[in-house]
Amino acid sequence: MNLENNAQLIFDLCVIGSGPAGIILALEFARNNPEKKVLIVEYGARNQSGDNGLDNSIQVNNLVNHHPPYECTNKGLGGTSATWGGRCVMYDEIDFIERPVVNGDCTWGISLFNEVNEYLSAAADYFECGKPVFNLKNHPEFKHTRIAENFVEGVVTDSIVERWSMPTRFGNRYSDDIEKLKNITLLEGFEAKDFSLPDETGKVKSLSITEVANGESREISAAQFVLAAGAQESTRILLKNLQLFSNLNELPLALGKYYQGHLSGKIASVRFTGDPKKTDYGFLRDEDGSYLRRRFQFDTTFLKDQNLLNTAIWLDNPLYHDPKHKSGAMSFMYLAMITPILGKKLAPPAIAHSITKGKVTSLSGHFLNILKGFPGSLITPAS
Repeated sequence: MNLENNAQLIFDLCVIGSGPAGIILALEFARNNPEKKVLIVEYGARNQSGDNGLDNSIQVNNLVNHHPPYECTNKGLGGTSATWGGRCVMYDEIDFIERPVVNGDCTWGISLFNEVNEYLSAAADYFECGKPVFNLKNHPEFKHTRIAENFVEGVVTDSIVERWSMPTRFGNRYSDDIEKLKNITLLEGFEAKDFSLPDETGKVKSLSITEVANGESREISAAQFVLAAGAQESTRILLKNLQLFSNLNELPLALGKYYQGHLSGKIASVRFTGDPKKTDYGFLRDEDGSYLRRRFQFDTTFLKDQNLLNTAIWLDNPLYHDPKHKSGAMSFMYLAMITPILGKKLAPPAIAHSITKGKVTSLSGHFLNILKGFPGSLITPAS
């Protein structure tokens, strides 16, 4: 929306960022407090060009292990859900338990885990991933099934699942909901800049915002501010506003020094003794059409006794770029992903790279796989 010069920018809640976290928070607060005014400040605009000043300012020194920001994040309504999305997982109890391996750095506590569980159903609805059931022991259809014939649960379990959403692009999915709520104001194309100095109780009363298109600044007031701009941009805002920590004895030691990510890789091959046709190599499907995938995990008691960090393991495909997998469907997907124009339309570059590993190899072997598997080579990826 456009701001009038004399507009009164006074709100009960100001949410900075309109990704999944920001949108859910704003919608829930507005619906539960219809008498209160909510503001969402979003840097991206719907008619913006491909480049933006924030991402242009980022320098990536290791392009082997990290993609450029334009391939990993999105500015605009819905945030990075426009690129990533689909897999939904539940927290595990072990992550909320203090134990020696975390060296006193477990700051959550089991009470927070119990509180999170209360909102599991609402979160599943927002992400459209089906029932809020993440353990097949609680699922009537699958509770007596195993990942493979002869597999017996013990220290290693196979009943914890990932649920997969549509995937839901939050900007497209919830823009109408935001517009219909009269107590929500959405400002697109504005950068959150400078917070006021906290008072003696730590309360921040105002924020300066700048319109990206013309550089004009305005000041907004709110009873509460929430940073929901993602790990990258929330950190950037905090680093620019060190006065927010003026009531502390020192700055948080972790601010701007660590990066959140997944430590992952292919670690082993597994051979089951049962009938291969009775093995869940891929996905299960719920009666509502949503997809689930099993994970191997160690049980909580074992992790505590062995002083181990939580680990999840799942069955993965062979390397797509190596035609030795002899799968026509996989070879077809690989060739599609390395095709310059088509590959960009099928998936974001970072996802395509996870399939191709940036390698163009053994094209004749891939074409042979496709021919041997025809027509399933084409039908399987399409379905």
